[in-house]
Amino acid sequence: GWDIELKERIKDQVIERVCGKDELKYAPLKSLLWPAKEAFFKALEDEQPEVINQVTITDWKALTPGLWSFRGLGPRNGEGLVLDVEP
Repeated sequence: GWDIELKERIKDQVIERVCGKDELKYAPLKSLLWPAKEAFFKALEDEQPEVINQVTITDWKALTPGLWSFRGLGPRNGEGLVLDVEP
């Protein structure tokens, strides 16, 4: 799955509602959680849980400036990338 978001559309109250305390604590930037979580959720296809907060994003690693890898935990686990760029 993949997701493209404009940073100004990502609201803290939404992130805090769908992310757990550890996700918020360990994410390199709070604004990266939404696109990572949504892309992982979409990638689960037929195995998607009922709601997005039933998947967890963890194990963030900085690869280059603006590029992070993460691990998604859910009905099946996976890995993904988030690219943070300015328009």
